[in-house]
Amino acid sequence: MVGSEPSGDYSELKKAKPGYKLVKSLFGKEIEIPEEWDVKELKNLAKIKGRIGWRGYSQNDFVEEGKGVISLGGTNIKNDKLDLSKRRYVTFEKYDESPEIQVNTNDILIQKTGTIGGVALIDKNVGKATINPNVSIIKKILCNSLFLSFSLTNSYVKKQINRFKTATSVPLLTQEQISSLIIFVPSKPEQQKIASILSNVVSLISSFDEFLSHTKRLKTGLMQQLLTEGIGHKKFKKVNLGFGKTIEFPEEWKIEKLKENTSKIGSGITPFGGSEVYQKDGIPFIRSQNVHFDGLHLDNVAYITQEIHDKMSGTKLKSMDVLLNITGASIGRCSIVPEKFGEGNVNQHVCIIRSKPSLFPGFLNYFLISSLMQNMINSVQGGISRQGLNFKDLGNLHIPIPKFEEQQKITSILSEVDKKINNLESNKTRLENLKKGLMQNLLTGQIRVTV
Repeated sequence: MVGSEPSGDYSELKKAKPGYKLVKSLFGKEIEIPEEWDVKELKNLAKIKGRIGWRGYSQNDFVEEGKGVISLGGTNIKNDKLDLSKRRYVTFEKYDESPEIQVNTNDILIQKTGTIGGVALIDKNVGKATINPNVSIIKKILCNSLFLSFSLTNSYVKKQINRFKTATSVPLLTQEQISSLIIFVPSKPEQQKIASILSNVVSLISSFDEFLSHTKRLKTGLMQQLLTEGIGHKKFKKVNLGFGKTIEFPEEWKIEKLKENTSKIGSGITPFGGSEVYQKDGIPFIRSQNVHFDGLHLDNVAYITQEIHDKMSGTKLKSMDVLLNITGASIGRCSIVPEKFGEGNVNQHVCIIRSKPSLFPGFLNYFLISSLMQNMINSVQGGISRQGLNFKDLGNLHIPIPKFEEQQKITSILSEVDKKINNLESNKTRLENLKKGLMQNLLTGQIRVTV
């Protein structure tokens, strides 16, 4: 193995299972790794370089695309992958000024300011590039570069990086600290096999991501079409919805105010005593953080007692109520109360919109989350500083009212797309959990690969 053992940070202990040894981590916890694996500081596996001092940038160093080279920084690291959607370019002179930080294939970027510790492996498609002062570059790597990039994102390295965080407003990771990071190093054939396995899982997750993005774009286009053109209509009329919005709708659709098709538009209150009266169980108390476009998120829901719930009888939830956030940063976010939700209540930041028989709740929910309605909601806010919707303005919003059966059909079509999106997201989450478990086990040798 290359390099020398780190001094003081890790020490071998006794009583490991056969074929393994125990090492003591920087955090005092024993970690079991294969006997033949080395424990190395990063400085013994690679060179860590950065742009510092006089080699920083001035405004004159930046140029247009095609007139210089890419300058990579923290914005080019996203979810521990290289992201070139945002690019800045600097002069060829600035590139040539510092050859030791010129970017090559299989180098690794590591973020040293802001979200410290993010990494990205450089692929062959980057071309000529240098780095800005917000990142360091790991070069002349003596182990498998892909293996090292995975190791740098594993939990035992992330914990080391978090140890360096200070109370300053802008987190900073120094090159000395980067150099001291501890890596577990198997043989090169095992490195390559581990990297290959993890890379295949990452590729599969990326495929799900692409398909998921495609399906979400499909839903957006389908919503626009179904909520303005309906199903099978030939004749259309132009309708002024107010706030500068003129839209074509099917000729037979009614256009009416929301209040004409609802039996309730109103929000709740915060119980006397505020969060002090919240319980670990009881009646779910829905707040704005629970209301999302893809449904209610109840992992952090608060609960109130039956007594408080009964005192707030005017804002008790019913199944198929549509909930709309009316204040704060999440204004306009809405979702529907599931049919078998049971009892619940809301606070003052969430508005209950309860449909009359003329308006199918699912159709209303989809129309409220459509880009058309979201833009209208933004138009009627009571000023940017207030970030609030009032019930009068909400009630006066104009919405299309197709025949009830068509509302149901439109809802059914969009619900099927949502089911597909939910399935894709669930499968992606399972793959991400699989990757997390594999990384933890493969990169510490708890699962061995055959080479």
